[in-house]
Amino acid sequence: MKTVVLWLALVALFGWTAAPNAEGASERGTASAGFATPSGNIKCLLEGNVLRCTVVSGLKPAPLPISCELDQIPGLQLGRTGRARTYVSCQGGVDGPMAVRGPSLPYGSSWRGGGITCISRSLGLTCRNASGNGFFLSRDGWRPLASGAPATMGSAPSVYFYESGFRVKPTTMFNFAGTGWLSASKLRWITWGAKTAEAIGQLLEQDCDPSCAAGGYKPPYPATFRLSAPRKCKGKSVYSILTVTARTWAPKPRSFQLSNLAGYACGW
Repeated sequence: MKTVVLWLALVALFGWTAAPNAEGASERGTASAGFATPSGNIKCLLEGNVLRCTVVSGLKPAPLPISCELDQIPGLQLGRTGRARTYVSCQGGVDGPMAVRGPSLPYGSSWRGGGITCISRSLGLTCRNASGNGFFLSRDGWRPLASGAPATMGSAPSVYFYESGFRVKPTTMFNFAGTGWLSASKLRWITWGAKTAEAIGQLLEQDCDPSCAAGGYKPPYPATFRLSAPRKCKGKSVYSILTVTARTWAPKPRSFQLSNLAGYACGW
């Protein structure tokens, strides 16, 4: 009760609210300075250019406690640049990320704001900033994500995507279903690792009206794209499976064997 009265006084004095922030527009088209995962257990709030996230069930491992007469709420914070770090809030449960009531970020959807991109999945939340640093956060724990070293003349990436040649972080993927009816565009890669790579972008479905040869594409669907299962191809490692999540297109994620593309060069 004491905490609630204090919060109401602060709202009246400073006008603190969780106001929508146009920069926090998600790929789903909503604009908000904060969001929560579908379970409601992870809540995040963009304050300035810093994203702060907390876990209702408790952050694991938790940072050291601080001197505070109110409720102590541990969490993670990530700026536009730099690495993620833990923090402890002395504001209680009525301010900061704990005050977020929505919108809910469906699994497979992404959110962008303050130069930070987050992807919600059933296993947890992944967020990265413009520097490539970030964190993975779930009910069971969290871990920092460091930016990957950029490819230079002296160091080649360990895994490639193949489409008319070996590519790294392509902005488009054409005809990955093998029949010409599905493509991806405006890809922004969140991760690119030795086993998997994840991106957000647009899914394009061909409109076969009046015919597939003469038709164009339907309006794009916001989607997430995950490359996995690297296989050897001419001495290099190439992703062989693409999984697409686009809730407005299909109720469940769909996976595609990229042998349609890589087969011409790799003979899978």
